[in-house]
Amino acid sequence: MLGKFTPRIDADRLSSHTSRKNLPVHFCDPSRAEELWRKSLQESEGGPMAAECAAVLGEKLIGTCVPTDEPFLKACLRAKKYSTEKACKVAVNYTAFRDKAGWSTSVTAAALERELRSAFNTLLPYCDVYGHVVLTQRMERLDFQVGSLESFQRAGYYLLHRALQRERAQTCGIALVVDFRGFHFRMLTKIGMSDVKRGVAMLQDCFPARLAAIYVLHPPAWLSVIITMLRPLVNEKSLDQKFLVVGSDYSALHECMPKAHLPKDLQAGGTLDFDWSAIVDGWIADEAAAPCDVRSFFNTSGAARMHSTLPTEGVTVMRT
Repeated sequence: MLGKFTPRIDADRLSSHTSRKNLPVHFCDPSRAEELWRKSLQESEGGPMAAECAAVLGEKLIGTCVPTDEPFLKACLRAKKYSTEKACKVAVNYTAFRDKAGWSTSVTAAALERELRSAFNTLLPYCDVYGHVVLTQRMERLDFQVGSLESFQRAGYYLLHRALQRERAQTCGIALVVDFRGFHFRMLTKIGMSDVKRGVAMLQDCFPARLAAIYVLHPPAWLSVIITMLRPLVNEKSLDQKFLVVGSDYSALHECMPKAHLPKDLQAGGTLDFDWSAIVDGWIADEAAAPCDVRSFFNTSGAARMHSTLPTEGVTVMRT
């Protein structure tokens, strides 16, 4: 079981731990939680109630401005383990968030080309060992000469939709690798509370995806400041369960993500040759040939697809 979460984090002490068994109790091996999640989802999705849940959810949304296409509703139900009440809330929040942020029409690869090419956020080709689709965030690539924090968040929002084109992101969840190298405290002062709230809402309340794990590389000594900012905004149980602090010794990360599945450019001991710019090129070309709303990416059947340079096989998945 997880211990009580506390924001009093000694970054030097955390960075000295090199394996999950040595990590503090509130940063633990997520394998048991993942097993329970997957079992619960499989029972719901494979049972006779799945179609009924989708029908009930569609009825709840009649008369609203919320989309009711099947792929979107299915993504919402999967994210909330087929609880129609919770799925309805995330569907409504998703639409309200898009409208409030003004992101209904400005979320395309071409519109966000500079932010995407900066590689502040990337979408990796392989899952972690638990089957989570992996996004990265490299704080040293946050360049305000390239774009505003809002535009970088919009690019991250675009990538979340791209991630959900892969069925594993909907059935297993998403993992985030956050590398704090090159991120100085003075940069933190440029981030307003409205930016923090937008980022948390995007991941927690307003998107039909489950953020399952956060791998933290090179945590700064003032990580506790960030945690303190997040505490009023994030479910405390989520903070307890999702963080795995790796530090600067990557052996713990490699237990979750093999070296062969980590890009060399991430500088975390990986050996994978990964041309991120080519992926962005492919998305821009695809969308120029067939313009679409990012909501179409909820369809995992192949009509909306990842660019062909991303592998679809060879993913290591935890046995349950």
